[in-house]
Amino acid sequence: MKLEFRVYELTEKFGIHEFEKDNEFIKVGEEKEDNYECWLIQGVTDSQLNLIDGLNIQESAYRVPKDIVKLKGDGTYSDWYEFDIQRKYINMQIVEEIQRLNI
Repeated sequence: MKLEFRVYELTEKFGIHEFEKDNEFIKVGEEKEDNYECWLIQGVTDSQLNLIDGLNIQESAYRVPKDIVKLKGDGTYSDWYEFDIQRKYINMQIVEEIQRLNI
């Protein structure tokens, strides 16, 4: 299934994974964990997603606290990616959430 995503970049390095400032990400969901809200993000490398077989796109996503890390692009978007994602990685609930986040 083809889905369009806005492209984001972290405004600073984050966590133990030491994501670089210029890494590109897409939002695939959001959730509340303990007392903070976080984005579910997938990294984009060379315009490709690296999904893990057996996990859906949200289960394999990184959780990034909204109030700690700001994502560049909110309000002004310079780039969109379109990915053809196999159905084993998504379901209708995930598709609806992705579409809501990428309006």
